[in-house]
Amino acid sequence: MESKLWLTNLALVFLVVSVPATATLGEDVASVRADQTRMQTTLQITSAGNFAVHEIHMPSATVVKEYVSPAGMVFAVSWPSPGRRRA
Repeated sequence: MESKLWLTNLALVFLVVSVPATATLGEDVASVRADQTRMQTTLQITSAGNFAVHEIHMPSATVVKEYVSPAGMVFAVSWPSPGRRRA
């Protein structure tokens, strides 16, 4: 019973500490800036032909890339998987 309580408390700590990104496909570019402000991260914007890539650099070294069309709409989001990395 005590271990279940400990695991429940640990899960609650992780939920409180984590800060989810909320940019949504189909939302405008303001959702990217809102994520960057809320998570207190750095934002780098690069042009990639017909779209812009907004990179949110998190303190954990994770980089979330949000792809924005010329009309200012988020059409894709990517981030590294937690899988095994190759050397």
